Formats: sequence, structure tokens, C-alpha cells
Amino acid sequence: MSYTFRVIFEGVCAYVPDSPFFARNDQGKTEAGHPKALHVLVPNLTPIGRIGTSLPIPNHYPTLRTRLRDLQSETDRNYQLLFRQPGGRDEMALFNLQGEEIDFKFEACSNEMAFTFGNWVAPNGQDRPNLSETREVQSLHWLPRLEEIAPDFDRILPHLIDPTPGRFPAALSARFAIGGGFFRVAGFNREPRTSTPQTWRFADPSNSNGTGVWNRAVGNRLALEYFKVKGPTRISLTAPRFGGTGTRIVLAPPPGTTEDVELTVSNVEPEMLFAPETAVSDFDPDFDVFYSLCKPPVAKSSQQTGRPIPNPPQSLFLGAFEKTCSGGGINRGT
Repeated sequence: MSYTFRVIFEGVCAYVPDSPFFARNDQGKTEAGHPKALHVLVPNLTPIGRIGTSLPIPNHYPTLRTRLRDLQSETDRNYQLLFRQPGGRDEMALFNLQGEEIDFKFEACSNEMAFTFGNWVAPNGQDRPNLSETREVQSLHWLPRLEEIAPDFDRILPHLIDPTPGRFPAALSARFAIGGGFFRVAGFNREPRTSTPQTWRFADPSNSNGTGVWNRAVGNRLALEYFKVKGPTRISLTAPRFGGTGTRIVLAPPPGTTEDVELTVSNVEPEMLFAPETAVSDFDPDFDVFYSLCKPPVAKSSQQTGRPIPNPPQSLFLGAFEKTCSGGGINRGT
């Protein structure tokens, strides 16, 4: 029997493909790209050694969580907390992250070495997905990408993705190097009153009343899926800062079942682990951290866009809405 292993990424995570997810052709039309691999970077926003930002951002704590009943006896990583989410039926095991390289190993998996992604391209002017159309819902078209939002900041700092033996960037809490799986949007920031995807405009804090850019829905939960997995999934966590010591988390569905196995990677404020639909009524400064992960602009230009962050539509500016807690797509560059 086989199962699907799914990794959910939520909160402040940077997604860096080896080539862009989308690009414009010679006619200016957007087309899907052809990335073959992906890095997921978890910025360090903890009180110790946190990355510098231009806006005050509350502390975020990087964690992994999974169902306790999926943990196998081979696991040698100790969890820090057992809890049950409101309305949930399963006990969840919570693990802290502390500057680690993380990878996945399978005995058998149909797409372990083949990276694909949700590549549907929206027509001009469509600002939300049709929730009945799977291809639209899963597309990375809804993942905010710096190449669209702030082209001056569309290249990751190279040392953040190029591993150095025995060292790990202080700016990161965790790093995933991914060469397979199906990567897609798994959830949206929604309007609390209607549960429809919320549209957002990204604007520099100095011009938050302007029209901004992006002006569409935000996919704020991403999924990486491995199909037809047989045998346990082994998650290796290596900490270069602590002499390269490693631990492992081993997961599999309960005996006799083929239930999906899910691991959630979060980089959020601690209260959002337990009440994820917190309503707020102001802009979301968390996105500012992604600019600190990029090469700075070479020089000012007339087209420079500042450091835009998510603002609600002007029609809802005084109303409550769900905080974006969005990830950000950043190109690898050279």
C-alpha cells in the first residue's frame, strides 16, 4: 500500500526556485517557467540572532508539527509540546527548529526526483481563483513574488542557498533543498465574513494609500506533495552550527491504513499556531523580511518601487480581515 506525504509551509518562508516559476515571453505574455529544484528558506525572526528589517516585526518561532500517531519508533528527535488544535481530533507533536538543513528520504516514491508545480496562468484582470477549478486554486500565480512586487529586490543573497560545510546562515532558522515533489498553493488568506480569498495590494509604507501593485488574492499556505510513497518517510535535520549533529523524524500512516501523512512547517507568531485566523485591521509588516534576504538595488532609479508590503484593499481599510502571513517568491539569479 502507498500513501501521499505532504509538507505544508505556512507563515514567513521564502521560496527560491532554480529558475523563475513564471516569465514573460517576447510578446509580453506571462508563461509558466521550468524550474527543476527549489530552496525553501525560513528566516530567523526569533529574539536571538534575528535578521535585520526596516520595519518592526514581532517575534516568529519556526516549528514542525505532525500527528503524534504518525511518529515511528525510529524517531530520535524529542518534541517540545503535545497539543490539540481547536476542533481537532488528533494530538499534534510540535518540534522547534534551530538552524538546520532539512531533507526527506523515501524507500519508494513516484516523484521523488521530479519537481513540478501548479503552473496555471491567470487571464489579465482575474484577481481571485475560481474555487471550483483545481488548476486555478493550486497555481503559484497566487504566491507573491518579488519580481512582480519589487523588481529591484528580485535576487536572493547567494550565501543563503549555497551551503558552506560547518556553517549555517545566522539569518535563517531552517533551509530545505528540494529536488522533487509537486509544489502548489494549499490555502488562501480569506475574508473572515465571506470566507472568499482576500485581495491585497502591496504598497510601500510611505505610500500606503496609493494604488499599489499585485492587487489580487494571496496563497499563504503552500504544499509540497510526494505521491505513491511506500515505507516510512525519513526527515533528516542537520545542525551545522552545532558540529553537524543530526536527528531524524520518521513518519508513516497507522498500520493497515493509507491515510495521507502531513508535516507542517510554520514560521509565525506563537499565538497563530493555535488561533490561525486572527483578524487584524492594518497592514502586515512581516513581508518586509524578504527584502533583507535579497541583494540590495545597485542604484536608485526612476522605477524603484521601495519595499512594498501587504495592505488591504482601500474599500476594507477600516474593516477587520485575516492577517496575510504570506510567504514570498524570490529568484535565484546569479
